Amino acid sequence: FEDRWQEVLRLGVGYLVLVQKRPRKAREFVERVLARGKNTSRPWVSDILRKQIPLGVLLAAEAGEALPGELQVRIAQLTHEWWSTMPESVRGPLLAELAPWDFRENLAPHFVAALGDPSLTTRAEAAAALGQLRAESAIKSLLGVLRDPELIVRERAAIALGQMRSDAVVPPLVELLGDDDPLVGAYAAIALGHTRARIAIAPLLQVLSTADHFLWSSAAIALGRMNAEAAVAPLVRALSEGDYRVRETAATALGGIRMRSASDHLLGALRD
Repeated sequence: FEDRWQEVLRLGVGYLVLVQKRPRKAREFVERVLARGKNTSRPWVSDILRKQIPLGVLLAAEAGEALPGELQVRIAQLTHEWWSTMPESVRGPLLAELAPWDFRENLAPHFVAALGDPSLTTRAEAAAALGQLRAESAIKSLLGVLRDPELIVRERAAIALGQMRSDAVVPPLVELLGDDDPLVGAYAAIALGHTRARIAIAPLLQVLSTADHFLWSSAAIALGRMNAEAAVAPLVRALSEGDYRVRETAATALGGIRMRSASDHLLGALRD
């Protein structure tokens, strides 16, 4: 289960499927990995950490459609159960490794279902997981989670939406900027900042006229993250006109805009 051998095994499965055209052999190999018995020299590897499961799902991603649908479903179920019971230090970057592969869509429904769990920790972790997977099928569900009663869950959902790297997520987020609940609009702004979509700059600039501090701050930070030159003028005004919270946020946002005009105004503010 060492990383170097995992890479070799993944390449081997890909070779069986793509080059040798032997999908049955690839399927049998993946099944043998998942059915791996107790490691007599290091039983904690297979019995406690169950490292055969994350290896199995990575091999399944390599094999793709060479695996029958029912096997893909079973592997996705095993992977979700394993992921849900392991600490972050063990599960590591597994979901991010799966993000480029179509197999991520087999996993996504399990995490979408967890968005409705009574536990806020489970909901927050599920939202973060969907962001790591970049599963576009989860966009609608994550948009709904921006209304979750718990702040940490809304924050994780906003970040996850920003990680999707899909143009499809931008229009609904822009629409939510004008939601009746300013908190929903604020988390939509945070998500747009993570997408860095240039078409969101104009709507975010309009938000800078709002009186709601959290919504204003979220839009300002998003514009800074986007390196939006058009935001320099309103942010500079906020440096001198707002209260200390507004000035602090404006300075942070200007610090994210890597342009001479922004840095000059920041230096001027430091001299005042």
